[in-house]
Amino acid sequence: MGSRRRWRKLHLGLDAGTQEIVAAELTPDDVGDVSVLSELLDQIDADVASLTADGAYDGEAAYNAVVERHPATTVVIPRRATAVPSKATTTQRDRHLAVIAEQHDLWRAVDQHRVVLDILVQDRRDSNAAKRFFRRLPKGLQYVPRVIVTDKPRSYGAA
Repeated sequence: MGSRRRWRKLHLGLDAGTQEIVAAELTPDDVGDVSVLSELLDQIDADVASLTADGAYDGEAAYNAVVERHPATTVVIPRRATAVPSKATTTQRDRHLAVIAEQHDLWRAVDQHRVVLDILVQDRRDSNAAKRFFRRLPKGLQYVPRVIVTDKPRSYGAA
């Protein structure tokens, strides 16, 4: 029997507006996602308005790496099931955890090019909330999207 198959991970940073790759790192499978984040951020010369990543990046180290380089950046990372607030200070991550703990729902609409059109946090997910979300959505856009992809809760049908 041969040894366990090894693989590599390609970490990419995309400009949400242009869909251009602005940062890239190729790592072996034993390198954690968070440890690569600093190297990815160092490759970006422009200001970063927001950073969206998967739950593997959840933790103070990721938030600190972003804030250290781009203090005004909004970080959007889903929390891990075991997430706990920091004990030292209140951070952006702590505020996200508090919002989630209050049973708020995150509404997100993405266009046909996978560009996030809008994100809204509300305390309810009913027909009226869906109508408000979709009424507000086109007002801030510079173009009319051909397709809007959502997470499709039942309440969106009413909108």
